Amino acid sequence: MDLAQEINLLALSAFFLAVLTLFFHFRKLRLLSHSLKICNWICGLALSSDSPWVKMLVLHL
Repeated sequence: MDLAQEINLLALSAFFLAVLTLFFHFRKLRLLSHSLKICNWICGLALSSDSPWVKMLVLHL
């Protein structure tokens, strides 16, 4: 393998690694967003409930 092919392979590997890193970063942000929405819904359920049992259950989650 000559030098040009090695440089090309190295550049392609670096580009692929950068794309994978960005993909997993945005995927993690999306999962975090869904988790925050679920947490917000559960906390809203506890605040709107009159039952002390529901509030106690949500506070212990």
